[in-house]
Amino acid sequence: MSPTYLNSQLCWTHHSGKLTLREFVGNKSFKIPFGGNLFIINDEADFFRLNVTSGNLNLTLSGMTSDADLQVIQDFNGNGIVDTGEIIKSSAFGETQNEAINLAGLAPGNFFIKVFPGVINAFTSYKLTIAT
Repeated sequence: MSPTYLNSQLCWTHHSGKLTLREFVGNKSFKIPFGGNLFIINDEADFFRLNVTSGNLNLTLSGMTSDADLQVIQDFNGNGIVDTGEIIKSSAFGETQNEAINLAGLAPGNFFIKVFPGVINAFTSYKLTIAT
């Protein structure tokens, strides 16, 4: 299993069928104390493309300091847009609770994992664990 990260660089560790990714998502602006430069981070969502061959997909999103949510998407028509009926499952518990999605019996194919802020103007780091 080796997911393709579609946003920027990816930090991950892989252990026999289980992959752990560390990233951040959300919007934040801050100034550097000594330069006074304003930096704005605008990361509305992180997308990962994953080829599932086993029929099982288990996801855990943890380590958040603000609300973030999780979705599994399959782009059935290949148009690169999330259309009605293409979100396979969502997890949106709220606050900093861990999110989890467990799917069994999936037909082999390409799936997308989406991590996104659960509320407007949220910013958080997170750990995404993927197991097949």
